Amino acid sequence: MKPEIAKPWADKLRGDLKQTESCLSDGESFCCLGVLCELAIEMGVPITKYKRNEYAGDETITYLTGGQKSYLYLPETVKEWAGLKSSEGRTSDGRDCLAEMNDRGCSFKTIANFIESNVDKL
Repeated sequence: MKPEIAKPWADKLRGDLKQTESCLSDGESFCCLGVLCELAIEMGVPITKYKRNEYAGDETITYLTGGQKSYLYLPETVKEWAGLKSSEGRTSDGRDCLAEMNDRGCSFKTIANFIESNVDKL
């Protein structure tokens, strides 16, 4: 992945954010990949976000970019912008996956440390 994206992403993960699982964002909390989507928006990547189905009580945030909707994994535009090898944050050797780490309960701090230590594998 691009080191110039890894550093601000790790810094943002070490901030005061609530963590969720099984989606990029539930409207109040984020998966580590949802945090990357938010960083991409802050850095000017053209992404629209909206609640999947607020009328049915579903507060899950969907990110829309380049005609692709995503609420579980990174949109292709964000993956390419960050220079990641996969939309789940899987390492090149296939041993680790950021989405899985997040959903297994690894803290954002642990994930941030992993990102900084594995920039070349992500």
